[in-house]
Amino acid sequence: VTAQLQALGAAMRTVAALNAAGQALEKENFEKAAEELEKAELEKLKPREKKAAAERLKKVAESMNAAGLGQLSDTVTDLVDGIQSGQSSKACGACRRLGRLVKRHAVRRRINRALLAQIRKLSECKSRCRSACRVCSLCLKMCGGQCQSQCNSLAEGLKPQRSTSPSNNWGKGTSGALFGEATELDARRAFEQLTGQLGDGPSDTETESSVEGREQARRSYREVYEKYRKMSEAVLESEPIPLGHRQVIRRYFESIRPQKEETLRERQ
Repeated sequence: VTAQLQALGAAMRTVAALNAAGQALEKENFEKAAEELEKAELEKLKPREKKAAAERLKKVAESMNAAGLGQLSDTVTDLVDGIQSGQSSKACGACRRLGRLVKRHAVRRRINRALLAQIRKLSECKSRCRSACRVCSLCLKMCGGQCQSQCNSLAEGLKPQRSTSPSNNWGKGTSGALFGEATELDARRAFEQLTGQLGDGPSDTETESSVEGREQARRSYREVYEKYRKMSEAVLESEPIPLGHRQVIRRYFESIRPQKEETLRERQ
């Protein structure tokens, strides 16, 4: 596909309006080529320019069709028809469709490159693992298994266990339990079970109160009461509440109203 798009870019350079898009296609800068094709204007083309562009683009379309790129071939053919017939709207529409196809190819190429990079990393990892296995096999043959396969490890990753024994070998793994388990206490903990029922038996209680605290509590209670009583009166006046409900609301606020003695004391 890349080679066909480069050939398309070379053919587009015969048209001044498509020169920037053609250069971008030849340089494999498909993102820029898609942008240039989206904004291409093919309204005023010279007869000689039309003829040269149509001939070269037609050859590119035939080559794409032979390569199995039917959608690209059809779009380039529409571009040729638009240029030859002088229909700028048809030619511009074909350019925009070409831009979308080029943009898709750019995305597919980025994905392909990322996958190839992952494949290379996987191949490198497999090669390292094979090398480590060969080293361990050689070590076992030389010592007869006395080393218990304690060879240098190239395996990377997080391990759940924590190493507690010394070793003369190195490895590339990472322990997931850096601190290990909590150390147990050496002391014996004595537990005593308390019996009885809550509230039984004598108990000493002491209650402290002051005149200022009681006065502040009364004042706060009266302010809250006045606030919500005014809110209820406003609702009763503005909303169509049934008479029975109105009486219940008024009786409730009457029952929680501060006593007159406390109100007079506050005013004094």
